[in-house]
Amino acid sequence: MPNPNERVAGRLNGKQEACVYVAFANGKMVEFAVDTAFDGALAVPRSLAGQFGWETRSKTSMKTFGRKRARDFEVVYERIFWFGQEELVEIIISEDDDDQLLGIHLLANKILRINYETGTVTITAAKKKH
Repeated sequence: MPNPNERVAGRLNGKQEACVYVAFANGKMVEFAVDTAFDGALAVPRSLAGQFGWETRSKTSMKTFGRKRARDFEVVYERIFWFGQEELVEIIISEDDDDQLLGIHLLANKILRINYETGTVTITAAKKKH
């Protein structure tokens, strides 16, 4: 079994999106589609935020794919376990029920591999340069 400090394994979903699970400090596991165009950590639909009982802490403004103007989004901060470490991350609350996204903030110093032949996804920690 792979060490969770070194590797996260996932799969391609029915839409051929690379997906991985993220563990929250509250014990919940949620599947996210990896979105390399999203520079945040996580984005979830309002319905999921409501199920978890998350309360909005602030707002942020950002441009989204296909839009020329920035939009305002509500934000929550929650703890997740990522590569063996507990991290407090900013989570964007989306009005779109399809948005369950993992962005490049969580891919820093990581290697993302997507194998369309086998339907597997792996994220590994990059080796530290000396």
